[in-house]
Amino acid sequence: MTSVGTQCTGNQGQNRNSIDIQWQSGTTPDGAPCNQNSYRGESQGDLQIGSDCTFVHTFSNAFVNTTVTGEFDPTQGIVSGTARTINPFIDCQIEWTATSTQREASIRAFVTRFYQVILGREPDTAGLNGWVDDLSSGTSTGCDIASGFIFSQEFINRNTTGEGFVDILYQAFFNRAADIAGKNGWLNVLQSGGSREDVVNGFLFSQEFTNLAASFGIIACAS
Repeated sequence: MTSVGTQCTGNQGQNRNSIDIQWQSGTTPDGAPCNQNSYRGESQGDLQIGSDCTFVHTFSNAFVNTTVTGEFDPTQGIVSGTARTINPFIDCQIEWTATSTQREASIRAFVTRFYQVILGREPDTAGLNGWVDDLSSGTSTGCDIASGFIFSQEFINRNTTGEGFVDILYQAFFNRAADIAGKNGWLNVLQSGGSREDVVNGFLFSQEFTNLAASFGIIACAS
C-alpha cells in the first residue's frame, strides 16, 4: 500500500462505522494456523486516523474483542494491517484488509448525483452497481464516470441547448449554479466553434471538480 503522510492530513477521527475483515493469513500465539474466514466488525467510536495514515483501533461485539493496527489509503478507502482477536474460542494474529462501508456509501452518492442531475432520473440498480464497482476497484476515476454520463446516448437524447448543457455541467461537476461570468465564458466557447467535449474537459480538469470528487473520497482524473 502506498501511504504518504500528507494524504491523511485532516482525516483524523473519520468514523468508519463498520469494516469487513478478510483474513489473508493468521496464526495463534503458539504458531498454529487460524481458520480462514471473514469477520465483520462493528466499530464502537471513531477510527482515529493519524496524519501519517496510521491508526490503532479497538472494537468489539458479544463474541470478539479485536484490536487492529495498520494504514489507511484515502484514495481507495482501504485499510490494511494486522488484527488481534481474543475470545474463548479465537486467539489469532491476523493479516487483513478491510474496505470501509462509509466509502461505498460515498461512492454511491457520487454516482447517484450524476443520474439525477445529468440523466434526470433515479439510478437503476444494475447501472449504479456497475459504476460503483468501477470506482471502488480503481478501474475508473471520477472523470471517467462523469464522461460516461455526459456523453451517453441517454443524455444526448435529452437534446439540451448550449445554455442548458452548461447549467447541467455546473450542477453535476461543481455542485452549484453557474456564475454569470463563467457561464457566459463557456457559452462563448461553444458559439465560437468549440466542442462540448472541450467544455466538459474544462470542467473535469478543474480544481473545483477535483475538490468535489475528493469530498466523496474519489480521485477526479488520472494524473
